[in-house]
Amino acid sequence: MPDYAEIYATRAADYHRLVAAEDAAGAVSAWLASHLAPGPTGPTLTAQDEVLDVGAGTGRVTAFLAAHTSARLVASDGAAAMLDELRATWPPHLGPTPETVVADYRALPFADHRFAAVTAGWALGHLTGFHPDTWPEEAASALSELERVARPGAPILLFETLGTGSPAPAAPRDSLAALYATFEARGFVRTTLRTDYRFASRADAEHLVGFFFGTAKLAALRDSTDGTTLIEWTGAWVKHR
Repeated sequence: MPDYAEIYATRAADYHRLVAAEDAAGAVSAWLASHLAPGPTGPTLTAQDEVLDVGAGTGRVTAFLAAHTSARLVASDGAAAMLDELRATWPPHLGPTPETVVADYRALPFADHRFAAVTAGWALGHLTGFHPDTWPEEAASALSELERVARPGAPILLFETLGTGSPAPAAPRDSLAALYATFEARGFVRTTLRTDYRFASRADAEHLVGFFFGTAKLAALRDSTDGTTLIEWTGAWVKHR
């Protein structure tokens, strides 16, 4: 398995190129928009509100937030290099660059009930790899922190993998399946999204898939119609604080 901590610390630019190719059909953005729109399932967000993106990386979900709300954005991540890349590549048409904060999501440096919405994309799942023996306790701490900083009624929105290069959605490892069961035991409701990668060229696809997923996923990529598309499934969970 690739060393994801090293990737996040040293290969933020390649990571940014990889995730830019994910979800070519826009399913994540559309699902996120549906839960941020005013109404029964979404808050009424104004420019005076704040939204937190935890484990923001280079800003994939943060950019979706900017497209769907006028609220002030705060992006936190444990890897400073990822946030450096976020600031360097932030699209000007999305408005001001978000505030960035280097932070561990198990101990967020924010006041209770500060945020009108909280997101965490492809972040908590790493606990099962980084802390294989203690991840249940680590995950409980992280979820408690997300709930603590969300104001009453705020949506908490999580994204995690349900498989890359797989014909059907499923947690790739038993530990991830158990983590997702933990989400649902705490009241999070799951939706399954199809979020395929679509790369500009076969060369880009081979390079970016290989560096992040390892050689195991290259076979699935090469089996695709033109070698530039890789099947991806994503779980999206929501809970209101």
